[in-house]
Amino acid sequence: DGGAAAAKADVEAAVPCRNMGLLLREHKPLLLGPSQVAGWGLFSHGSIERQELVTEYVGELVSHEEADRRGQVYDRRACTYLFNLNAAQVVDACPKGNMSRFANHSDKANCDTKIMTVRGDQHIGLYAKERIGRGEEIFFNYRWDEAIREKHGFEAGR
Repeated sequence: DGGAAAAKADVEAAVPCRNMGLLLREHKPLLLGPSQVAGWGLFSHGSIERQELVTEYVGELVSHEEADRRGQVYDRRACTYLFNLNAAQVVDACPKGNMSRFANHSDKANCDTKIMTVRGDQHIGLYAKERIGRGEEIFFNYRWDEAIREKHGFEAGR
């Protein structure tokens, strides 16, 4: 029936494509500041609604082999900004990243990361899992195994 098809089209038009925010760089305004959790943190400048794009995790694309070499150096500094993008590439936000690299880890994170394809390239978006109020710190789960968590001093539940 034509009415049902039109109603479905209206609903689909109201729900934006998840990668459009990345394509149009519609990042939320964010602030950098001292974190109660670890070092520096990333904070919302205004409120962010559930499922909205917060920011994109960006940096230099390197191979896993290069990431392993850099990781050894970063481990000595107890600070790493490496994010596995796919089977061939890692995003290293240390030399060429943006403020997103200051989002700290939490097992109870208020953001999820999603790898999205935008015009044929993969991008890492941080999306709000819940409403985030003005001034709240932005967290995502780094998904590290126990050995890496211990090496970086993460306690269970943090």
